[in-house]
Amino acid sequence: MIGNLALVGYLHQELILLASWEWGQVFSWVHHETIVIFIVGLALATRFIKVKK
Repeated sequence: MIGNLALVGYLHQELILLASWEWGQVFSWVHHETIVIFIVGLALATRFIKVKK
């Protein structure tokens, strides 16, 4: 039973990966930029909060 669930989960994951691969090509650079902006923004925010205190 656990083996079947694992197999179904694996196949489901593979299908998601295949389906999202094309979208991933489009969004990967956007996502990367978003992560970079988020990290920089977070760093600036924490620095600003520290200075404000």
